[in-house]
Amino acid sequence: LGHWNGGVAGLELDQAREFGSSVALNAAGDRLAVGSTGAGGFGNVAPNSGEVHLISFSDGDFSGGKLMASIGAITPRTLFGSAVALNATGDRLAVGAPRDGGAGSADFDAGAVHLFSFSDTNFSGGTLQATLGKGYSGGKNLDVAGLDEGDRFGSSVALNAAGDRLAVGAHNDYGAGNAYSNSGAVRLFSFGDASFSNGALQATL
Repeated sequence: LGHWNGGVAGLELDQAREFGSSVALNAAGDRLAVGSTGAGGFGNVAPNSGEVHLISFSDGDFSGGKLMASIGAITPRTLFGSAVALNATGDRLAVGAPRDGGAGSADFDAGAVHLFSFSDTNFSGGTLQATLGKGYSGGKNLDVAGLDEGDRFGSSVALNAAGDRLAVGAHNDYGAGNAYSNSGAVRLFSFGDASFSNGALQATL
């Protein structure tokens, strides 16, 4: 595992990957998501775009570790993988990218969260279902009200067991009216199902 003898088949890491930037387990403890924000994407062509590695174990004691899939971003310096969350079964994944610039990359560090589904608990059939952030629209995407440049939405994420409720931190948010420098905020979202349909911002804390 990385440069430690952790026994995860298929996982090889090179310098400055920042593997372990975030971690999340499913309820049984036999599926793991690991963020690697220093990764440069496939082929290392996009510095600090970030990756998430999806690992399975044969039991709850972390035996038989195997890399099942890796998801990489393509835009440099978005820090995709700064935060990760799995639902209880491990077939739904939320990934924070707090330096995402929004749709069109026009809003520096506004941040985004990407929502993925899998067809089984071995991380097969991975599909990006929705992106939440500044200016994202169409399909299941959601343009998040009140996001501003520099908020770093996606700095933390949490899914409930069913995967139809999501909490997202934005640690640089300036509060209501942008009156409180870096006070931070949490936004709470609901979905109509576990495929992230009909996403709605329910509350901001």
